[in-house]
Amino acid sequence: HRLGSPAMSANEWPSAAGDWPTTTQIGIGSAAPVFAVHSLEAATRFYQRLGFDVRRYDSGYAYAEREDLQLHLRASPELEQFSAGAEVYVETARVDELHAEWLPLDFIRVRTIVTADMRAELRRRWAAGDPVGVISAQVTDKPWGVREFSVRDPDNNQLRFGRRRTGASPPGMIA
Repeated sequence: HRLGSPAMSANEWPSAAGDWPTTTQIGIGSAAPVFAVHSLEAATRFYQRLGFDVRRYDSGYAYAEREDLQLHLRASPELEQFSAGAEVYVETARVDELHAEWLPLDFIRVRTIVTADMRAELRRRWAAGDPVGVISAQVTDKPWGVREFSVRDPDNNQLRFGRRRTGASPPGMIA
């Protein structure tokens, strides 16, 4: 089916990998996620603290770049703080070193999930003008074969940084 043609019904879907149309290499590049942020100023300060080069496009849009990662920051003042919740996974060769670089930044350290008490502390810090952010307390080996940690910005956008563990493949996946 081509774009604009009627949708396929479930029984029209190809049944095996070989039944799908062949694709052409057309140069799809890396992703650049767009994060909605309550305060563009607070978001740019956060990403600058992480070592990103930040440049403003206009009063409602900015770009944060570090090495090959580019994030788009879109001002969305209608959002409640700590509620955006976008997530992006970033392949990172030296994940432990990056975590060690950011650990001293006085963000709230999390072992598993962000609790209601942590959210209250984030709001308190925000109101006091203190640095706001969340970072994994440690880099961990995940059962799906990666070693990773995460950082959450003042709007709860999560960046997960990781690398595949040597010789690891996710359960149920063919290496």
